[in-house]
Amino acid sequence: MEFKFLMPTKVLLGVGCVAGNKEEFGKLGQKALIVTGRNSAKASGALADVTTVLDEQAIVWELFDQIEENPTFAVVEAGGAAARRFKPDMIIAIGGGSPLDAAKAIAVLAVNFISASEL
Repeated sequence: MEFKFLMPTKVLLGVGCVAGNKEEFGKLGQKALIVTGRNSAKASGALADVTTVLDEQAIVWELFDQIEENPTFAVVEAGGAAARRFKPDMIIAIGGGSPLDAAKAIAVLAVNFISASEL
């Protein structure tokens, strides 16, 4: 058996990297779902950094800020439903492991009509 897998990844990191690379967002589409927790992205300013750039790039965005530590199936399914309803071109996760992992599951649920437990 032979298996090949290609997953090109671009990582941008550093102070001011969101604003300094705002053209990258426009390459991904015109609608973004932002997935994050209830407080830290707002408190840290990260949410404002992202939404400012999205607004500058004329990208319509919606916020899903219900991710808690160790997200439940119900929260991930709610995020998937929000994504299906909004139909974003991209999903942007802001935060630590829980928002990042939840955003990946939400992206899968956005285009596959299965439950989180099936996933």
